[in-house]
Amino acid sequence: MLGEELWITDRPRDAAMVVSTLTSALALSAVLAARRHRLAPAAIAVAVQMTLTLVYWEQMVRYFVRETQPRDRQPQ
Repeated sequence: MLGEELWITDRPRDAAMVVSTLTSALALSAVLAARRHRLAPAAIAVAVQMTLTLVYWEQMVRYFVRETQPRDRQPQ
């Protein structure tokens, strides 16, 4: 994703960083729950992780649009 590449280069401290961190933590908790054969916690963690991944992707699209549009043409 172009937005993610730009975001990683610029490394702003914004909501995307929080979402990315939460997504990683949920992935780890899903793996640990699956290793312990706990289906419900693993499934819930994966579902929330995937939801946050979609939120993160949307943030990257918005970041790309915001950073690549000329300043005088940005939507209000």
